[in-house]
Amino acid sequence: MKQKKYKRIDKHLITEGSQIDFNLFLPNETKSAMSLFLQSDTAVDWNAKVKLREIEAVYIYEEEEEKYKAYVEKHLQSIARSSEIPTEQKARLVYEKAIEAIDVMFKNPESLENVKNTQPVVDNFIDIILHDNAAVESLMKITAHDYYTYTHSINVSIYALSLGSNLGIGGKDLEALGMAAMLHDLGKSKIDCDIINKNGKLTDDEFAQMKRHPALGHLTRSLRNAPIKIL
Repeated sequence: MKQKKYKRIDKHLITEGSQIDFNLFLPNETKSAMSLFLQSDTAVDWNAKVKLREIEAVYIYEEEEEKYKAYVEKHLQSIARSSEIPTEQKARLVYEKAIEAIDVMFKNPESLENVKNTQPVVDNFIDIILHDNAAVESLMKITAHDYYTYTHSINVSIYALSLGSNLGIGGKDLEALGMAAMLHDLGKSKIDCDIINKNGKLTDDEFAQMKRHPALGHLTRSLRNAPIKIL
């Protein structure tokens, strides 16, 4: 029988009250083998969370990594609110998940489902901005070093939400602001990539095409006849 391989994961991302659909393992005392800690389809109760705080490392089967990634994505909002996770790590994790969602949306902006998937991204940023000032600082540091068309949309959303929150905007209005900022460059997905990525000054024709991106973004949403609904 082929021996299974293990992969170390971040123990902080296993949230109390959740249910895992992958196996969790701990190294035994000699660290030469693994012992089953929590079996798949098990709820993470208070006792398990206490144990996780005490141990150094926790592992999964390599073959179950996709299940683990899906679990993290599902519980990302709880992770964003957790005080146990180091601030910089939490900010980076939420930002990376945002990149995944926005990248998919820009590749297929006509898909209503792809656009709807940006709503949890905004919700996670709101959670961070409202509950963790240190995490906001970490997000700002990330935005200063990470700039592409789709990450620019994420960065604008972070700045807009931070400004809106400081101005006293909240609730559905803050969510709407975050979504508007996230989608403001959607029309660039319809502009030639050579123009978007060009180094140097655009020609008059190229600049004329670039100026069309707000209208193209609006047209993309109109053709789908599916305005964003803030739940």
